[in-house]
Amino acid sequence: MKKKLRLTKKSQFTSLPLDNERSQYLTRLAAEFLIYNLLPMSLVECPKLQTIFTQIEPSYGLPCRKYMMKTVLEKMYNDTRAQVANELTNTNDWFGCGDHLINLCVQDALKLCEISEALTSIRKVVSHVKNSHLAGEHFHQQQFHLNLTERQLLSGLVTRWNSTYYMLERAIDERESITLCLEEKSFQKHLNQAKLSTGISWDLLTQIKVS
Repeated sequence: MKKKLRLTKKSQFTSLPLDNERSQYLTRLAAEFLIYNLLPMSLVECPKLQTIFTQIEPSYGLPCRKYMMKTVLEKMYNDTRAQVANELTNTNDWFGCGDHLINLCVQDALKLCEISEALTSIRKVVSHVKNSHLAGEHFHQQQFHLNLTERQLLSGLVTRWNSTYYMLERAIDERESITLCLEEKSFQKHLNQAKLSTGISWDLLTQIKVS
């Protein structure tokens, strides 16, 4: 007879404080996972993800989204900034690797939670329009009704800032068409399934593009 997997009850253990070394390690691990995959930080409040970490360390509890944003991400940003500054200081021929360092700095900036979530949302919209025939048709219908030239949205690669820039540039140009599309239930459902807001942070995306 197969034995059923027995889940560990968290209540059986004393909770680790957030400033505990083990807690800090697991919290950073969770943050790095979400950042690397450009997932919204709100997933730390997902029961399934919390269960996974409880199985890893029964006495550990994932911090809330607010703590991750205000404490964990800020520390990661400051650590990365200090590391880059140190590399620049200790590198004599830093002009030769300027492009590489700039790309690293840009990628680190994109890891901030609000920016990450805004980019994830617009990427989901772009992906839905490009991969769904009905969504693509609806998008072009909105362009037609607005007397706009029919143009495709552009995909952005997570690892290439220039492609992200062009994706944002085109999406911002097509803001009116996208906004109308987001009023449709199919678009709302697509974003809801990814646990993303159906509202696009256009002001923030514009700031990212021009920065």
